[in-house]
Amino acid sequence: MISYYDETNQGLFVAHCLDDPCSVAHPVLADGLNSVGQNSSIAIGADGLALISYHDNTNKDLKVAHCSDVDCNTITNYTLDNFQDMGSLTSLTIGEDGYGLI
Repeated sequence: MISYYDETNQGLFVAHCLDDPCSVAHPVLADGLNSVGQNSSIAIGADGLALISYHDNTNKDLKVAHCSDVDCNTITNYTLDNFQDMGSLTSLTIGEDGYGLI
């Protein structure tokens, strides 16, 4: 699973690899089309699904996206911090409890 910022479309995308070297992937728009998703960080949670932290440059917010299925065809987005300009250099890991730590 890969998260990345698509500069052309100005959005956050998630791609699920379809083979071992990830030479073929299925990209999905996770959030955006307005300068959203720079400096994203991705991890696989205890539920086996991707969790992505990222910066929404348009609204200056720290956000997180959680995939509801392995291919990330359904994604739920949350704003975690909207005070001033938060999360521009976000990093994510999964804690011992299985929850994301940003």
